[in-house]
Amino acid sequence: MKPNEFELNVIKALKAIRKLKGAKQYNVGSALGMTTSNYCKLECGQKAISIDQLRRAAEYLQTSYLQILVMAEGELNSKFKANPLSIILVEYVLRLAERDENTGFTKEELESLISKIREHYNKD
Repeated sequence: MKPNEFELNVIKALKAIRKLKGAKQYNVGSALGMTTSNYCKLECGQKAISIDQLRRAAEYLQTSYLQILVMAEGELNSKFKANPLSIILVEYVLRLAERDENTGFTKEELESLISKIREHYNKD
């Protein structure tokens, strides 16, 4: 399945973090259980990234998948006016940070969030 605009921005954010951390495509692909060729296809936008792959890549790169999602959402919002989902994400993180709670999502929460984002951007 080809990625939609939001998913392409998730991949773009992941690639930027990978480069910033100095990680090679081979290493991230290996952490995801993918060949280098398949990981390259993912980074080139020829393949969609799964939620599980996003979580594992973020873990390997020692970052939060929430950070990747916020970066991806920010990329879209630089083209358009801020949408309510961005505001919800920021408010959620701030509330958790105020209570000194873990800012990570469960897999179910992340799947729900990704589903809402996909619905929002597939309307057009």
